[in-house]
Order: sequence, then structure tokens, then C-alpha cells
Amino acid sequence: MDTSLNRTDENGNRIPLLKLQLLAVVQLALYTCLYSLDDAFSYGSDPADRPILRMLAIFAASFGVYFAAIPMALNCPRSKTFFCTIAISSLLFRGVLLPTNPIQEVDIYRYLWDGAATARGVNPYRYSPAIVSQADGNQILPTELRQLVDLRDQSPAMSVILSRTHFAELPTVYPPVSQKVFALADHCNPSNASVVTRMLLMKSILVLFDLGTCVVMGSLLAVLGMHPGWIIAYAWCPLVLKEFANSGHLDSIAVFWTTVSVWWILRMMQQRGEHSYLAATCGAFFFALAIGAKLYPIILLPAMAAGIAARIHWQQALYFCVMSVIFAGLFIAPMLITHPVKVAEPSIATSQDSGQETGLRAFLTQWEMNDFLFMLVSENLRPQNKNDSRPPVWFAVVPNSWRSGLIFPLARILGSDNKTTSFLAARALTTGVFGVISLVLAWRVCQRRTLEYFLEATFLTLA
Repeated sequence: MDTSLNRTDENGNRIPLLKLQLLAVVQLALYTCLYSLDDAFSYGSDPADRPILRMLAIFAASFGVYFAAIPMALNCPRSKTFFCTIAISSLLFRGVLLPTNPIQEVDIYRYLWDGAATARGVNPYRYSPAIVSQADGNQILPTELRQLVDLRDQSPAMSVILSRTHFAELPTVYPPVSQKVFALADHCNPSNASVVTRMLLMKSILVLFDLGTCVVMGSLLAVLGMHPGWIIAYAWCPLVLKEFANSGHLDSIAVFWTTVSVWWILRMMQQRGEHSYLAATCGAFFFALAIGAKLYPIILLPAMAAGIAARIHWQQALYFCVMSVIFAGLFIAPMLITHPVKVAEPSIATSQDSGQETGLRAFLTQWEMNDFLFMLVSENLRPQNKNDSRPPVWFAVVPNSWRSGLIFPLARILGSDNKTTSFLAARALTTGVFGVISLVLAWRVCQRRTLEYFLEATFLTLA
């Protein structure tokens, strides 16, 4: 009788795991379906002919499987088979997507070019791809530019990559830590590697950072005593898989180092002061690596400092902030102090010829993030001129007289046009809002003083 009951319980516990394994098979089949669309997303294909709706349908279905898998994973018993299911399925999903063409993305070509330049000791913030493309290899050139021109002329694959680099008129915008990863990928390539081989290797290295994030998240769950099935929330996320395994996006580097720094701070908070300065130094170092990879993790500094101050002492929090700033300053210094060479007359440019807009400045003054939300703010600040051929947008509800009263004086002060002034005003306003949100969340970390809310606040700050 008892034996029969035990068998029933054992079989009942296996049912969620079997369902999870079935969902993994369905998810793998969905990602495999992307191969039927792969050629349509190759570089240079006509955007009008790309099967966008079919691609979106596949990812919509994969999100359905993903949302069904999370509660299923949380109902699974903790066993070796369960962990193997998550690990093997996560590897297979990424392995299937790695060889596919990046969907609606071209950033990886800039990574490849930057990596080749950095691997040869050339400062990637000095010469834009446009300068290298336009330079006459038969003329006398500065040493660094000569190296890049020779790379262009002697490697057919790099010549193709150079021609595909986006925003070629600007030097790179990617920070130095990411540049070292790009250079590592270039070092791993044979000299005669094709474009496809270089892309595959670059994506593979970026996916290793992604997989590292999965491992660190598993450790975070263990520290908090939470069910390990929650790792699926990241490891199976279709957006994560698309951006890192398919598109090869560099954010996997910043996400990994950010997660590592959060782990260090969490352990520091959990131990309440034991070896706190050593832990704070390690946390600050890894946090600085995250900033040196993509800059945006800096917004987490208030929440991290608040967590340390609330659980340990304000002196350790101050020490963490100071060390983070010092390390981050060292990591991003090459990006800040380099003056790019002018585009004009690249063939006779010298080390003293500078003045071209830096990639960082262009990023801060021209790039739009969370584009629709930013557009709502920007268009409600931008005045509509009588001679403006652009039709009014339907969501610009602020009276034009108010917009003109604000932007026109600002434009005169800044010496810029109305469009640029509206953009900068929107950037300042949204940055202020983001800053207030991060400070409010940091204050709540101090009030609640729990490890769980600290992690929630870091997530909400980034989100």
C-alpha cells in the first residue's frame, strides 16, 4: 500500500518535469523554424521582402511557450534531471540561433571592425570607418591609419565588414571594456577567416557572457533560497535569445558584469560587514567593468550604495561609490580623452588634426532610447513652425505657444536650431525623471533593508 502511494507521488512529481521538457522541444522547434527565413534577413536583402510578420509570429509563439514554462518550472522538484533540462535546453536554444543571420541588426559589423583595429593596437576612437574607407593607400599616412588601410586592402573579409559598418562617419561609441572583448574575438580568428566565421565567433563569445549571467543568476537564487526554476525567466527569454544568440548584441557583456557586481553586493549585505571592504572593492571593480562595457549601469549606483548603507554602514557605502568611480574612470578614460581625426583630407591627417564629433557625444546628443516614449516627450516640446513641411503628429498635445515660449529662448541661448534644442530638452527632462526614479528606489532600499527588495530595486531601476 505504501509502495503504491510512493509510486503515485513519484509519478505526480514527474509530470511537471515532463511537461517542461515537452515545452523545451516545442521551443526548440520554433527557433529552428527561423532557418526557413534566414536568407531573407541576410545583409543587403530588400527590407520590403523580409518576412517580418512570419518572424514576429514565431517569436510571439515562443513567448507563449516561455510564459507557460515559468510556472511549470516552479512546480518541478529540484533534481539532477531538472537542472539538466534547464541547462541543456538553454544551450540548445542558443546553439540553434547562433548561425542565423542577425534579424534587423547590423551592429555586429562595427564590433568586428573595432575588434580588428583594437587587436592591432590602433585606438578605435581615433579614426572613423569613413576615414579608413576614403583614405588613399598610395599616399603617406599616419602610422595608425596606415595599419587600418592595410587591413582594408589585404583582407577581403575586413573590407566587406568595413563597408557594412553603420554610422561610418562617426568613431566608435562602444566603451573600452567591450572593445577588449571585440579584440579577443579578432585574436581568435585565423587571418583568412570569412565574414561568416568572424560573425559566428563574435556571437559565440558574447553568448558565453550570456551563459555566465545564467550561472550567476542561479547563484543569486541559491543565496535567497528561491526555487531554481526562476532561472528560466532569463535563460529561456526569447528577447534575450534573439538579441544575444541571433543578433550578437554587446549588452551581454554589461549584463554579465552588472549581475556579478550585484552578487558581490548581495553577499556583502548578507554577511553584514564581514570582509566588507574587500567585498566592496570586488563589487566596485566588477561594477566598473559593467560601466566600461556599456555605460548605462551607472544608474544603479544609488540603489547599490543604499543597500550597503542600510545593511552595513554608510562608510562602506561611500567607499564603494569612491572605488566605483575610480575604477570606472580608469576603464573609460581612453574613450573620454581621445580626440578623433577630422573626416576632411584623411590621406594627409596627422595626430594633431582633430575636431570630428566623437561617438560618445553623438550618442548623448542624437541617439533616442525607448524611442516611442522619448518621442512623446520630444514632440511635445518641439515647436511647429509655419514653414515646417512636416505635418503635426497626433500625440503632440501641448499648445504650440507653450512649446515656442520654452524652446525659442533656449535655442538662442544654446545657439542651436529648434529641433536640436527640443531633443536636448527632452533628453534633460527624461534624464531628470530617470534620476528621480532611481533615487526613490534607493530610498526604499534604505527603508525596507531586505535583500529581496534590493534586487527588486536594481531590476526596476534598469527597467
